[in-house]
Amino acid sequence: MPLDAADIDRATKRAPGAGILAVTRTFDALIVPRQVALAVLVLMDGVATIPCVAYEATVALLVLPATGRCAATRPWMQVRSGPEGWIALPPSHRVRWDQEPWTDAAHTPCRLLHGRDVGHQLTQALENCPVGKHDRAVPGPAR
Repeated sequence: MPLDAADIDRATKRAPGAGILAVTRTFDALIVPRQVALAVLVLMDGVATIPCVAYEATVALLVLPATGRCAATRPWMQVRSGPEGWIALPPSHRVRWDQEPWTDAAHTPCRLLHGRDVGHQLTQALENCPVGKHDRAVPGPAR
């Protein structure tokens, strides 16, 4: 059931352990290991903001809808897209914003990048990241 910001605020105050799930209609989520995401964020620092949600061992990089597959350069990368996909959002348990999806205190949404642009940065990050050198499967957040 869709909720607005006030509904979410009330619900989390009544049940602090509640989780918030967002359907991936207005964005795609590319799930990658934390160290890969951090390398991408460092490469993009000062160039563009990639909103992302941090879980225990993985990060969901948010890109334009229907473009996440362009960024998935390895078979172990997960893409969540369209009305069947979803991700957990803060303040869900052990979930936090690594890069918030807004640009200021007024919560103006930042512009999402095309998956292709994030994919170029992922390729570069994987060249210097231990996960990329071994290219082993890395588990994503629980579905």
